Amino acid sequence: MTYDQWFLLFTGAVLVMLIANLIQWAVYQERIYGQYTLYILLWMTGFDRVRR
Repeated sequence: MTYDQWFLLFTGAVLVMLIANLIQWAVYQERIYGQYTLYILLWMTGFDRVRR
């Protein structure tokens, strides 16, 4: 697999985790799910910067 394929696979997996956290945050309104969501967003932006 090329790096671009791995990047798409990784981004897709992280996006699924992000969506799951957003749903949990919307349903339960607990602060920890919001923090996990922010952490995943930071993780994705940091990984994207390394890619460039």
